[in-house]
Amino acid sequence: MVFGRFVSANEEQRRVRIAGNRGIRTCHSSSVRDKSPTRVSSLADRCALKGFILAAKVPQAITHENVLQDCDEDLKYFLETMDLMGDKLGPLLFQFGYFNKQTFKSGDEFLARLKPFLKKLPKDYKFALEIRNKQWLTAEFFDLLRKHKVAYALIDQAWMPRAREIFEKFDPITADFTYIRLLGDRKGIEQKTKVWDKVIVDRSKELRSWVDVCERTTRRGISTFVYVNNHYAGHAPATVESFRKLWAQMNKRLVSQEANSLKQAVVVIDERLRAFREQKKMSQGDIEKLTGLLRVYISRVENGHTAPAIETLEKLARALEIPMYQLFYDGENPPAPQLPRAKDGWGSSGRDGRTFDKFRRLFGRASESNRKLLLVMAQTMATNRERTRKPKS
Repeated sequence: MVFGRFVSANEEQRRVRIAGNRGIRTCHSSSVRDKSPTRVSSLADRCALKGFILAAKVPQAITHENVLQDCDEDLKYFLETMDLMGDKLGPLLFQFGYFNKQTFKSGDEFLARLKPFLKKLPKDYKFALEIRNKQWLTAEFFDLLRKHKVAYALIDQAWMPRAREIFEKFDPITADFTYIRLLGDRKGIEQKTKVWDKVIVDRSKELRSWVDVCERTTRRGISTFVYVNNHYAGHAPATVESFRKLWAQMNKRLVSQEANSLKQAVVVIDERLRAFREQKKMSQGDIEKLTGLLRVYISRVENGHTAPAIETLEKLARALEIPMYQLFYDGENPPAPQLPRAKDGWGSSGRDGRTFDKFRRLFGRASESNRKLLLVMAQTMATNRERTRKPKS
């Protein structure tokens, strides 16, 4: 994930460094008005030295003044200039303001203008698009962006829906990357300060929700770019640091959860492996001869000290002459998985939701036999978890 802050021309030197942690990289974003070749070349050299990526806004001549009409030359010049950034060029944002009825009578009218424009966009750039008319967030809008692989810019702003609300109605991931802007309430915070050197507004609750969003997108394998404005909380570097800490805490928690899940799986395997071996009156030496696995390794598996790989489980199952799923489930056939409804059951939100998203993604890559094994394993672990929750009589 890439995290950075928006800067103006005179703030260019005050860049933000982010310590690497599970995909977070350093980033320099810029919305400088001067996008001349000389200026951009200078930025490219500095980004190369510092390891930054530069993300730029498309000129307002395109998004505000002409609103996508008669702007081919402006866009061509802008892209040719941005090409000077080379591999340091990040996403390019079409940031539209709020449109009243005089400009567009409806969202459909805006889409009618947007469609031919997106169709002409070159394919070798990362484009993102932001709108500020919340009524225009429709399935047709997201489908159009997805068709042209343009990322929808999720924003934290007073009059736009929260990311959670958007995810409940649509899938706002429309490209192979996600673009997030933490903007805040400009007018509200400027009534309190116009000096951006300290935090004025406590955004810890909002940041935690954005950490959840980013965890959700990165687990889908989506590159995620997050940018912060000084107007969000009062001091963008401090906001970035707060996000970094929350991100690190979330990663630590997930690693712990995954380790606990692995321990549960190992407990299931070791108990059933030993039971089958003893039932068939086989020694660990017999298993060693049939599988080629060392006796000491088999002992470690049976004692819960080692988690065997899928290939190893297949060898053990063949040696015991049982289907592999029976190492996790006691029955003639693997049970049909009964997944709860998303609205009211496991996997609907929070940590369970993230786990469920991970399972769905891995399922598409697994073979049929491994999918059955994963389902049985998950159901067995869930059953064991429920048993531990029930109070002893």
